[in-house]
Amino acid sequence: MNRLTWKGVALHAGNLPGYPASHGCVRLPLKFSEYLFTVTHVGTPVIIADDHSEPAPVTHPGPVLSSLAAQELHTTVAGLQKKSLPPEERHDDMQHAVSLLVSRADRELYVLKDGNIVTKGPIDIVRPNEPFGSHVFVLVTPHQDGRSANWHAIRHGSGSNASAEDLIGRVQSDPALAKQVANLMHPGLVLVMTDQPLHQSTRSKRDFVVMAHR
Repeated sequence: MNRLTWKGVALHAGNLPGYPASHGCVRLPLKFSEYLFTVTHVGTPVIIADDHSEPAPVTHPGPVLSSLAAQELHTTVAGLQKKSLPPEERHDDMQHAVSLLVSRADRELYVLKDGNIVTKGPIDIVRPNEPFGSHVFVLVTPHQDGRSANWHAIRHGSGSNASAEDLIGRVQSDPALAKQVANLMHPGLVLVMTDQPLHQSTRSKRDFVVMAHR
């Protein structure tokens, strides 16, 4: 079982024993769950959508790396090659699960480490009145050009027909914030871009985040 919330919502195999169905959980085929439980880690994004969306490859520095100076960009991208996914059990010296939330409504970039907001800062948005829609980008590897990163982009619902490359290129953060975030970046980092503001109704407490889009 992979827990999603402190109230008992989880990913689990098969039916809940003794009940006809789960109460908000995601029931998985046995074979798929056996594989899933061997590759997931703390901080793994879980996206539950009502329409099918295949992950699409994107090569782009992203809203953080693109705000760095050229030499800083090369150094950060090179450093990504030395980092790994966050381990399930960790101490302060180990890699932490980091997520970024870009809110068009708030005009801010939020940085979450192990689910806790550790910093935030203003962003500049190209065509600020044009919707983002809801997108999730997962950082995969540094690109061989030394200036970009390879991402998986997943569109959630509707709201924008723009390409993922165009969308991620519309945002830049303050250079000082970019330097701070660059030190936290790692393969598996999750970037969420949304039109919605950050609010108690779209996140929970402690070390996990639930974002609902309607």
